Amino acid sequence: MVAAVCLALGGCDSPSPGRFAHEARHTVGGDRFAVHWATEGRRGAAEAIRLERRWGAKAAVVRSRAVVAIESVTGCRVDGRSVHGDANVIRAALLCD
Repeated sequence: MVAAVCLALGGCDSPSPGRFAHEARHTVGGDRFAVHWATEGRRGAAEAIRLERRWGAKAAVVRSRAVVAIESVTGCRVDGRSVHGDANVIRAALLCD
């Protein structure tokens, strides 16, 4: 039973419920991300979920790669002050021109 739960959750890339309208996948520096986002006018929000496990991944490195992935797929800039999360799920506010 425990093994089944671990396997089911191991590949989960579902976004936070009810927040995001779009999804794309992007790889940066060997890290694969599912990027979920929504925009309204010139602002928006995004969430990048790292798709593979890599033990010892440095959160700061993963966050910077997630920012690149978010900006690449959304076409918006990430508000650097808004970036938060760990080495698996990174959230940020978007600034769209």
